[in-house]
Amino acid sequence: MATSTCDESESKNEDPSSAERGSFCAGDSIRASAQLMTEVLGGTVGAVSEGFRAFADELSRDSVRERGLFNGLFEGVIAGQTRFLRTLVETGDRVQESFRDLESESREKSASGPIDYERLAKALATAIRQEDAKGQGDAKK
Repeated sequence: MATSTCDESESKNEDPSSAERGSFCAGDSIRASAQLMTEVLGGTVGAVSEGFRAFADELSRDSVRERGLFNGLFEGVIAGQTRFLRTLVETGDRVQESFRDLESESREKSASGPIDYERLAKALATAIRQEDAKGQGDAKK
């Protein structure tokens, strides 16, 4: 499962520190979650479908004629459950592999770029001045 990086329109937020956080986008998480959930739901629906197909195969006209209706129902339930569970396991394996791919890609990306110390110092100085101004305003009251 391939992930995409943010384009500049997504990474430009009002919060200036968010641009420094690396290539992470909220859209990437939402997209990855939607893909994983789609794979889980699609696989589950496919497993149910496969289970009913196996059940129907055991209840075919020829099968019932050879073994009887009761045996056909019993064997159909067993075959249906078996195929359902096998298909569900295959879906779980695919989802787990996709999740591992997402984890490895997120580890490869750096969490943040190099620190701009000059910008950090300016932001800190501005915050300290604002706090001092608030403190002096409260003291004058």
